[in-house]
Amino acid sequence: MPNNTVPAADTGLPNLNRRSALAKLGMGIAGGASLAAVPASCREAAVSSDLRRLIEDHRVTKGAALEAEKAHGDATELIHASCPEHLPVTLSSFLDDIKMSEGVEACKKRISSQCKSHEVVAFSGVKDALSLKVQKQLTAAFRAAKKDTLRLVDEAFAKATEVRQSVDLEGLDRARALANEAEYNALMVVCAHRCATLTDADAKADYLADEDGWMETAHYEALRQAHRKEEA
Repeated sequence: MPNNTVPAADTGLPNLNRRSALAKLGMGIAGGASLAAVPASCREAAVSSDLRRLIEDHRVTKGAALEAEKAHGDATELIHASCPEHLPVTLSSFLDDIKMSEGVEACKKRISSQCKSHEVVAFSGVKDALSLKVQKQLTAAFRAAKKDTLRLVDEAFAKATEVRQSVDLEGLDRARALANEAEYNALMVVCAHRCATLTDADAKADYLADEDGWMETAHYEALRQAHRKEEA
């Protein structure tokens, strides 16, 4: 977690860096005393089972949230890979860029319109000089190219739909939301935990100080309220 400044409104304390804020809040029952001189192994052994359980619960939910985020990210990348920004069209030499984000019907409409415009331009000024047979051949060629292009559009969108259904992005969205909510709540419980000993307060402050950007304003408020109760 970046050791950036925590606004006073978020902590109930004057502006100070995040690690110092957590240490001050977590160590309130001892007036800011330190256990730095006590070996880490001794401090860990003395931490209450309740706090150890709460911290472990958060570690587990955080791990699940990270896994859910990765699964969602991998699925999103797969979808993007199957849905290129620009459609692969055989008439790209004269068609404007057509993006799949426009939707299948809009893409087809634009292709049909541009194909027709190109056909008109191609015949402009030379149609009368061409035999009827050549005119029919050119018209057939334009129509075949248009048909082939529209087929590619259908195939591109069908592939994208198939990939979306196979990865169940909506299900991954729900799983990610549930995992994030569980992590948020577990961290909230750690923040709101009232420490009965200096050892627990030190362990709690150390754990929260090492959290990499997971704490939100509500977590700091819960931490501040727990600190007030410890001082009472």
